[in-house]
Amino acid sequence: MCDKNPRKDHQKDQEQEMESDLRDQQSHPGRPSRRTVVVGAAWAAPVIAAVTAAPVFAASRAPGLQGWVQLQKSCDKKDKKTGRVTITGVGSYPDRGLWVFDSNPSTQITDASIVFYFDQALTFQVGSGNNGWSLPTVDKSAPQISGFTAYRTTYSGSFTYDTKNQLWIASGAPSFYATLDSCGKTLNSYAHRYVTVNGQSVDFLRGPITL
Repeated sequence: MCDKNPRKDHQKDQEQEMESDLRDQQSHPGRPSRRTVVVGAAWAAPVIAAVTAAPVFAASRAPGLQGWVQLQKSCDKKDKKTGRVTITGVGSYPDRGLWVFDSNPSTQITDASIVFYFDQALTFQVGSGNNGWSLPTVDKSAPQISGFTAYRTTYSGSFTYDTKNQLWIASGAPSFYATLDSCGKTLNSYAHRYVTVNGQSVDFLRGPITL
């Protein structure tokens, strides 16, 4: 009798997972693979610059919400007490932006917004490249997270349909920044995306990440 080789079994499982991801990407080009989501989340946690994403939300072939927004913290080299936190979705699909996948040209999309949660009080200003997104302001009506303040930005721009990938992509991107009075202090954040698709609310909460 031969004992099983755990290394070979693990390698086989990885190969099967990669094949499954490839089939999923070929069937649904608008959504990231499971492997992509895990790598992105792992990279986001320990470093200053972080990218957050909303993983697949809806069931197969039903419209779902997806997107990438970068959160970055930078500290003044001379005065290490002060710094800046930056929010930006400026870029192009699939690296940045907000989109609804598994949709069709007749899909109706309204009421897009993002609620950012921070464990420090912040006052935001409009950053370079912002288009169609309102200045994030405190939203006490948003679902509350203990120890965090909710800041909502609402999108008033249009969406463009990508026929090849069956996506509605927001034509404008958010871009904001805020000054940090205590840059040496750890900054924690969540991002909660919202959109209404054919009259039905779709949302996804991502986080926390640490900057």
